[in-house]
Amino acid sequence: MEKLSSLPAGTLPSEVQPALGPDATALGQIFWYTLEGRNPETGEPAGGWDPQELRTIQDYYVGYALATAKGVAEVAAIGGFIKEYQVDIDPVAMREYNVDIAKKSNLDVGARTIEFNRAEYLVRGLGYIKSIEDLEKAVVAVNDNTPIRVKDVAKVHFGPSTRRGGLDKGGAEATGAVVVSRFGANPLQVIKNVKEKIAELSPGLPSKVLPDGTVSKVTIVPFYDRSGLIQETLGTLEEALEHEILISIIVVIVLMMNIRASIIISSLLPVGVLMTFIVMRYFEVDANVVALSGIAIAIGVMVDVGVVFVENIVRHLEMEENHGIRGKRLLTVIYEASVEVASAIMTALATTIVSFLPVFAMQAQEGKLFKPLAFTKTFALLSSLFFGIIVVPALAHVVFSIRFDKEKSKKIWALVVAGLGLTFLIIYGSIPAIALILFGVNNFFEEKWPEKFREWVTRINTAIILLTLVYFLNGAWMPLGAQNSFIVNYLFVIVLVVIILGALLAIVHFYPVLLRWCLTHKWQFFLLPIFILLFGITSWQGFDKIFGFIANGSEVIGLNLRQTDSWQSLVEKFPGAGKEFMPPLDEGSYLLMPTTMSHSGIEENIDVIRKLDAYVAQIPEIESVVGKWGRVNSALDPAPISMFENTINYKPEYMLDENGHRLRFKGDKSGSYILKDG
Repeated sequence: MEKLSSLPAGTLPSEVQPALGPDATALGQIFWYTLEGRNPETGEPAGGWDPQELRTIQDYYVGYALATAKGVAEVAAIGGFIKEYQVDIDPVAMREYNVDIAKKSNLDVGARTIEFNRAEYLVRGLGYIKSIEDLEKAVVAVNDNTPIRVKDVAKVHFGPSTRRGGLDKGGAEATGAVVVSRFGANPLQVIKNVKEKIAELSPGLPSKVLPDGTVSKVTIVPFYDRSGLIQETLGTLEEALEHEILISIIVVIVLMMNIRASIIISSLLPVGVLMTFIVMRYFEVDANVVALSGIAIAIGVMVDVGVVFVENIVRHLEMEENHGIRGKRLLTVIYEASVEVASAIMTALATTIVSFLPVFAMQAQEGKLFKPLAFTKTFALLSSLFFGIIVVPALAHVVFSIRFDKEKSKKIWALVVAGLGLTFLIIYGSIPAIALILFGVNNFFEEKWPEKFREWVTRINTAIILLTLVYFLNGAWMPLGAQNSFIVNYLFVIVLVVIILGALLAIVHFYPVLLRWCLTHKWQFFLLPIFILLFGITSWQGFDKIFGFIANGSEVIGLNLRQTDSWQSLVEKFPGAGKEFMPPLDEGSYLLMPTTMSHSGIEENIDVIRKLDAYVAQIPEIESVVGKWGRVNSALDPAPISMFENTINYKPEYMLDENGHRLRFKGDKSGSYILKDG
């Protein structure tokens, strides 16, 4: 601003008035809305308000109110008509009176100060126009002591200001605005503050009674609300993490067949994720959809840290000389087992972290998009390393120190667990409560089993835990879709888990045989990784780019392989990844941005966008469509009038709650929904 203010006169055009822009970026447009006349009882559109009235309400009431919400940088209005005084000059009368209209009739003029009775007073001349009559009576010239007024040489009336942007909703003129959040503000909290402010000012919005007796009240109607995207993103991440944690626990329990070890490993995941969020908060890493996916990617490595530590501890404890050890001896064994693999784990995690260094070097859009992912994955790995080195050995010492040597204490604990399950079953009636009851009953009757079948008690406990975990996994996943029953999905998940874990157990069982064959037939085995490597490079770079030298060599001897059907087919199937590095994002809405000819006028653009919105609104899957032509009243939007931005909202595939989770409804045999009131 200081530099612009110091420029010599005439450097900038006379119409240009430099001003500070908002403390925001164009990505801060988090909430769009329109002002509409609606029936306050039914919420149905009622109309009755012209665009000039709605724009006035927006500029002088709604805009100022929403701008006071915490975190809002600006509320940029668009659409409607700005009311202004318009003077239509009569050139014949101007020539007759020899008048040149000046532009100083509406100025606030200062006349310095005067001193009266030893006090200084400021003298001001106010020239504010309050009505058309005030402007008509303004003197523009004096001829022979006769004042010439504006109404003598022109006609004065109200009219709309020239527009450089507008809104169209479903083919009809609309008035609204966009709320822009401050740079670095939490969009979700800002939207919450805006909604609270809307709820506060909505009762004071004007209303009128239409000729047919319908009451029409000005209502703020959102058509783009980023909080939905944020909640769905968080819900998706929550489900993904829940799936990964449950699956990891299931795999660990089956492969290790040790409930205590599984508890230790499973505790690493949620605590490691929480530690990652804490570090993200202190390093000011935004929790966007890509950043949160870094945590999901790191889950597998985080599990590996716990598995390596705990498995080595269990291996040492199962040695014959360490059976039944306690106290300092147990602590020493756990320490030695942890130290034995700590350096290897640190090396493995270091290589993973170093492999992400190229991501930190990304610039422009790719850097802004993927740097948070690299940060969050690095934070997750460091959190798991910290937890694995410090917490896992200590937790292992606590867990493996718990002993139920006496039959009486075993029965007491079994009864306590069964009692808790019965209590939860009466209060909540949930499946986990039944699992607790079965768990307690199974342990209570352990001594009734023959000695050679005592190991089946542990297997039954493991099966109960697995079925309970699959129950939670099925509730969050529903792989066959919400249209199928819970039982069908549950059975499908059980079959899927049995097949996958059966294959893993088969690999573990036959691993010595497989390893012996691979070592004996090294080159035959290497054909597989070589094929995978070539397949990956070909998919990335494209078939013609990788194997083009073969076609070039064939042309030397007169063969044109590029024209063969086989070559063309491979080129079509493996075109390469290209240079586009932005992943698609399905947020339930679509931004259509067509343009007209750069010289097209306002009326042409309004007609085009009206027809476009009307046609799009006829698509059954479309819930609403609002088109913007030109620019909003903001420095963040430099769009010309020939540029359109049509915000298209789809009807959701599933009904979602406020956290982005799918809702399910009970139905009867006829397929009708069962309501709460019957």
